Amino acid sequence: MIMEVSEKKYIGFYRNKRRQKYLDEQHRNDGDVSYDALNSDEFNGEEILIAELPDVCDTLVHQQLLDKLRKTVDALPEDEKALIVAHFYDEVPQTELAERYGVSQQAISKKIAKIRAKLKKFLEN
Repeated sequence: MIMEVSEKKYIGFYRNKRRQKYLDEQHRNDGDVSYDALNSDEFNGEEILIAELPDVCDTLVHQQLLDKLRKTVDALPEDEKALIVAHFYDEVPQTELAERYGVSQQAISKKIAKIRAKLKKFLEN
């Protein structure tokens, strides 16, 4: 459709068009990438801009709980502390711990359960 426009609008339109062409050429020369160019039916280019960062508050609360747990484990008697460290930190199976201590696996399981209950009680206070 042909429309009558003023000379000022005509010049402004082509000036903007030349400017956009110049900018596109500069972006190509500089190696700039448009994330819109990455869009496809299966993928949205903007998705790569979204960083999956953990919530700062959750991270701080988790760190505080870990610190409190470390202090609580350190406050345990040496035999209980050694058992907890061996099982949970060093990942020694209960059967192997039972052989080390010369007791049944059930006895180790019960002892670990008692220590865990003790730790839970300390952490809740």
